[in-house]
Amino acid sequence: MKFPTKLLSEDRILRLQQRQLQPAIVLTVVLVIRVFMLPLTADPLNWFHPLSKLATAAALIYMAASTRRHLIIAFVLGVPGQVFEWMDRLNIISSSFEWIYESLQILLILYVFYLMLRELFMARKVNASTMLLAVNCYLLIGTVWTIIYLLTDYLVPGSFNLPETPGIETWQHLYYFSFVTLTTLGYGEISPALPLARSLAMMEAIAGVLFTGILMARLIGLYTAGDSTKE
Repeated sequence: MKFPTKLLSEDRILRLQQRQLQPAIVLTVVLVIRVFMLPLTADPLNWFHPLSKLATAAALIYMAASTRRHLIIAFVLGVPGQVFEWMDRLNIISSSFEWIYESLQILLILYVFYLMLRELFMARKVNASTMLLAVNCYLLIGTVWTIIYLLTDYLVPGSFNLPETPGIETWQHLYYFSFVTLTTLGYGEISPALPLARSLAMMEAIAGVLFTGILMARLIGLYTAGDSTKE
């Protein structure tokens, strides 16, 4: 990760964090709703999933709107993917284009994840904005791995052993599997069946453990440094 060479003043960093607070709250709400609702919601019309993805893309673009350059990049990554997906859903284009808009969504998530991670490591103190950025980064890891699993199962059918649950789609199973793997919980009712899927699951489990450890060390360090400054 490339960090800015010119150090920002503490007041400017604080203003930047306050400006990010509202977008961070919006993104947190959207991601939490997805995490708790998507794996559980039977959707006969299959509209909840695309609407939640649209809301997530909008929240990610909003999160990147701190500067014009970041906003343009996020817009270019987010909007075409949503256009492709809704054209597919309305049967305007072939469903074979699924890998395109899913890949664009991965790029959008990774870009905003980078921006938020950079803000976390530039922070001088722990506050509400810092905590929300940390939560969002963690939830985005599970979200992006869900899309990777979906692409893997799309390109290599049978990559996962999935239970047959009436009313529950493949993406819901994989969303649940992603967060169970991220937390290294692993109940076992869903499992990777092919080598590529197994490798991806191992990478996500390792990423979850490393991210949590590094993040906790960073936040504790910031909190301790803040207490020392007060003294």
